[in-house]
Amino acid sequence: MLDVFFDGPAAWFGFPALLGTLIFLLRLVLMMVGGAHLDFGDDSSAGGFEAHGDPSDGFKIFSIQAAAAFAMGFGWAGLAAYRGSGFSIPGSIVAGVAGGVGMTWMLALLLKAVYSLQSSGNIEATRCVGQQGRVEVLVPGSAKGHGRVTLVLDGRQRSFHAATQGEDLATGTPVLVLAINDDNSLSVARA
Repeated sequence: MLDVFFDGPAAWFGFPALLGTLIFLLRLVLMMVGGAHLDFGDDSSAGGFEAHGDPSDGFKIFSIQAAAAFAMGFGWAGLAAYRGSGFSIPGSIVAGVAGGVGMTWMLALLLKAVYSLQSSGNIEATRCVGQQGRVEVLVPGSAKGHGRVTLVLDGRQRSFHAATQGEDLATGTPVLVLAINDDNSLSVARA
């Protein structure tokens, strides 16, 4: 079976295919278990390692991940063209380059989509002013304590501590956010 990968000119495609796939899979496993943030660097104070936590560091055109994706795409596409379709060596190289570029492009799009799913979850309390919501837990009147209200911000339902200057607001009462209190709770009134 190894002769398919390493017999004659096929080795020009078999070696990058297997090595690129091995590196790509190793990197994928490390990303899943959280060990992909270590990168060999020149910083001697860090023991020869640099830690990267920024999601934008996940994919760069000149990175091990991109090189592995290109080698994997080049190798498999070139091998398929040479062995499977009977292309000549120059035709197989063209097919391999196209496969490598395509694989690198697909990986970049995939990682961009994955990283776009991240969000901080933090919102500025001032964005709540003027929004309508509902009482989740009774809000005592005359600012005698805090209850909870829910608002929908950015398509997500969020809960906040709330106080009111007026009468008690029962669970399910529609409210309007008037201001932000000094303790970061919301000042609300019946809507």
